[in-house]
Amino acid sequence: MRHLLLFLFSLLPTFLWADNISVEKAQELAITFFKEGHPQRSAFSSLRLLVTDEAVSARAVGEAPAYYVFGCTDSEGFVIVAGDDAVMPVLGYSFDSSFPQTDLPVNLKLWLQGISEEIAEKRRAPTYGSTQSNSLAQRWTTVRAGQAVVELETAKWDQANPYNWLCPHIAGKETYTGCTATATAIVMRYHQWPKAGSGTLPAYTTRTHQRYIAAQSLGHAYDWDNMPLSYAQSFSSTAGNAVATLMRDCALMISSDFGPIGGEGTGAYVTDVVKGLQTYMGYDKDGRYIVRSNYSFAEWMRIMKGELDERRPVIYTGGSSEGAHAFVLDGYDTENYFRVNWGWSGWGNGYYLLSALDPVEQGAGASGGHYNEYQSALIGLKKDEGGIGVEDFRFMCYTDGKNYRGITSSEKVFEVNKPFSLDIGFLGYYGSLPFTGKISLAHVDKNGNIKEDLYSLMASQLPSGSGYMLPGVQVTITRPITSGDRIRAYWTHTQTKKIEWVKGNEEDGCVWDFILSEEVSLEKETSLTYNNRTRLLTLQVPAETVVQVFGADGSDFSRMCKVQERQVSIDTGKLSAGTYLLRLQLHDMTKELKFKVGAPVQ
Repeated sequence: MRHLLLFLFSLLPTFLWADNISVEKAQELAITFFKEGHPQRSAFSSLRLLVTDEAVSARAVGEAPAYYVFGCTDSEGFVIVAGDDAVMPVLGYSFDSSFPQTDLPVNLKLWLQGISEEIAEKRRAPTYGSTQSNSLAQRWTTVRAGQAVVELETAKWDQANPYNWLCPHIAGKETYTGCTATATAIVMRYHQWPKAGSGTLPAYTTRTHQRYIAAQSLGHAYDWDNMPLSYAQSFSSTAGNAVATLMRDCALMISSDFGPIGGEGTGAYVTDVVKGLQTYMGYDKDGRYIVRSNYSFAEWMRIMKGELDERRPVIYTGGSSEGAHAFVLDGYDTENYFRVNWGWSGWGNGYYLLSALDPVEQGAGASGGHYNEYQSALIGLKKDEGGIGVEDFRFMCYTDGKNYRGITSSEKVFEVNKPFSLDIGFLGYYGSLPFTGKISLAHVDKNGNIKEDLYSLMASQLPSGSGYMLPGVQVTITRPITSGDRIRAYWTHTQTKKIEWVKGNEEDGCVWDFILSEEVSLEKETSLTYNNRTRLLTLQVPAETVVQVFGADGSDFSRMCKVQERQVSIDTGKLSAGTYLLRLQLHDMTKELKFKVGAPVQ
């Protein structure tokens, strides 16, 4: 028995115990990573600990920090190592930037805090401390840096001098431009567009300090040639005023809530950026705002990389439970790290993971926990190329005391002409322009062909970021329910008239493809046996399968089939010698087999 058990365990995947990472082990890994990623550098022993996470109160006694930041003492470069091998080993790195030890940019500080929360959530999971998958173990044992795939050169700008020269003062103090305005200005500098804005930015009053901001007429030229990519060295007043003008316009365009330097800083809603760029700055109508939690890991990676492949920097937001701030993605590597420009004069710029979790885990249902809720992106930001606008509905998980997870029902069995109830929500709209049109629930077959509409609603000028929760929708199916049938939601594209399916993040448990009848495989669920003594050919077939037998001349011998529930028997002893065709049909699926009956042995 002992040998048998050993044999069985040898068949299982190899697992290691998840554990905390000491500072010594983390430093050793950091040195290995630098050697692998930058072999021409020699003084790796000069790597020293710069920062660890500050959330000591959130850790259990004896628990390691969530992360360690190691930096080179004699040159630029840093690596952020996780404090637990239940997550990815290297969380961020750079071979040519420095990491700030104090006065971290608020967006970087919140990103690190979000990573800490993600790791803390992982440590609290019931499975923590039990096993570590092969995939993750491999990443810890063979740490390597990826190769750059796309690197877009974006400006290493900041929020204070000279960028805030034209920003209003609060109680006699200068104010920051704000991370959202800075990220927007960096993207505009990359495209060097527009030549000049148009229209008038409306007056408003700031929310926090009730500071009145006068209307700002546009039409003045943006002096792109006098906006260097870095203001770290000395610069002319012309260059200072050029970038300050752009920053002021960006901040006013999104109604920034200005705050004094040394205080709470300047805030703005990133959702206002796209509309502002399209209205005042001549940017394409295809630009839009999307939310990470609405997409699977693979979908999100494809979208982000696709934007960068098209040479479009992405304005991204990420953070923690305390808030989210904007920054710019301007590249990615072969290991799914994205190059981040924090908008802090280049400090901390480098390659970062968007989640600390193993990609294999994210693709298997983990979906980043609550951390993904703090991430969003502005995509399609480019000079106006005549885009007609993007329409996009997504199901997202939501709760208001009642949990909504796409299309759900308490019913388990569905019958024709028998009414039942569906809960629908949250059905969110994330297009680039307001939507007017019909949204429907449909009974479809396994191939997505619509059999009938079950429910519809009309939307009129539905703005992006809004949507519907529809509890207790009563529907009745009147068409036959066949194998693989389901319920989906769809809308008809206003411009193209093409039917578009509403999808959702299945990794987060969001159901957009609601199964009415599980799909049956005729081939996989059919078995056949033959008894030489009795000469009985016996088939086990799925329910509702029609079995027919034909002779070589087309004669129908189906009467020879004896059916008892899912078992079909054919007495071949009663058939003449010859070749026969056995045809199985289940709804739209057909399978044909030939068999021969020999002459009786004398």
